[in-house]
Amino acid sequence: MAQGPSQTDYAARATVAAAAVVVFGFLYVAAPGLGLRTDFLGMLLLAAISLGVGWVMQRTILRLAGGLVGSIHAVGGIPRPADFSLQDALIVRGRYAEASESFQKHLLGHPEDNEARIRLAQLYERELADPRQAEEWYLAARRHEPTRQQEALVANSLIDLFRRTGQQGRLMSELARFAERYRGTDAGDAASRELAELKGRA
Repeated sequence: MAQGPSQTDYAARATVAAAAVVVFGFLYVAAPGLGLRTDFLGMLLLAAISLGVGWVMQRTILRLAGGLVGSIHAVGGIPRPADFSLQDALIVRGRYAEASESFQKHLLGHPEDNEARIRLAQLYERELADPRQAEEWYLAARRHEPTRQQEALVANSLIDLFRRTGQQGRLMSELARFAERYRGTDAGDAASRELAELKGRA
């Protein structure tokens, strides 16, 4: 099948034209000092140079903008948020088992997605009331190079889970880990105090 005519990017052309006008004005003013001709042929040459420079400037700006966006999402610690609209819709409708299966299928294709592991752990903890599975998925997220925010969320979630389910041994272990990891912070000091209280009761 024959291809249709390609669409014209008017915004890009307008950017090139604007840059070319600026460059042309600069070259026209500086022409005598640069030894450039200002007759008809000289003006055509200046116009051609200006268009070329404008095109290069427009492409450079686009590359820099694309690189900046990429660095914000990939390097700057602000990952692009995942879309869990399907899983959220299943949860809202009370179809928790299907939501769990959907999260796990997602992880098969995206094993790097720790956010999905944490959401799955929360699903088991809150809706499915399965603390063992919740613990396993929180720990799985911890093993897969979590971000600092994810690491703190997993630690706090495990502490809350063990406290609520009365698993004192696991709670003490997690509190000790948290106190060591966040030593010198208010949260770390609070974990140390709670751990000391639990040891005093044992």
